[in-house]
Amino acid sequence: GDVPSPLAGKVVSLDVAPGTAVKAGDQILTLEAMKMNTIIYAPSAGTLTAFCVNAGDTVQEGQALAKIG
Repeated sequence: GDVPSPLAGKVVSLDVAPGTAVKAGDQILTLEAMKMNTIIYAPSAGTLTAFCVNAGDTVQEGQALAKIG
């Protein structure tokens, strides 16, 4: 399923490569909002099939960041 953004901010880094197997709680990307970094973790186990954003993109709360299948 989709991994939604918990807040509006800027994508700092994509921390795993698409096609990587992830476990629930694995770090997948980093957002920055108000000069603070927020780590986004995989909500469930599976394969990170794709990112819906790129480093440097601005995202809105609820926007899909990645897909885990």
